[in-house]
Amino acid sequence: MYCYKCGKEIPNYSTKKICDECEKEEVSYCHKCGAIMYGAQGKTYCDKCEREQYIPKHNHKMDGFKSALFGFLISIVVLILVSSCLVLEDTMLASLADGKIINLIAPITIILFISLPFIVVCLINAFKAIKQFKTNKHNKLPKPIATLVFGIANIVIDGISVTYWIFALIIYFVSFSIRL
Repeated sequence: MYCYKCGKEIPNYSTKKICDECEKEEVSYCHKCGAIMYGAQGKTYCDKCEREQYIPKHNHKMDGFKSALFGFLISIVVLILVSSCLVLEDTMLASLADGKIINLIAPITIILFISLPFIVVCLINAFKAIKQFKTNKHNKLPKPIATLVFGIANIVIDGISVTYWIFALIIYFVSFSIRL
């Protein structure tokens, strides 16, 4: 017997219609009975139920891409917010040095304490993206390179955000103690 997709010979004792390499790309499961269905271009046929179904092909190169991209974009927003917090603190400290009092404690506090959970969520998302890449690699599926790149970039940006967050928190407490 030969694989209908690539033509490779399949052992006679096997009841498969497709070789192992092609099966990883083409196998889907029947929605009715759960049996393995084989087919090309998204059309599959279940031998057990004797019915044909349309199942769209899954592109493994895009596994985890949406969540990795979302986490990356949120990380950029958080980095901008934390950076703006540092600018606000600098403005406040400069006004204190000039003898003027500009009270920016409330917006700084809000930005600092709202941004921390987003940093944590983005880091979790980044590690999930990297884990997805490793999972696909381990299962010999196409590797989602874009997911890996966004996951790594997300970790780098979140590292910078955490560093800025710590600096902003230190400056926040220093400026708060100067005001007292």
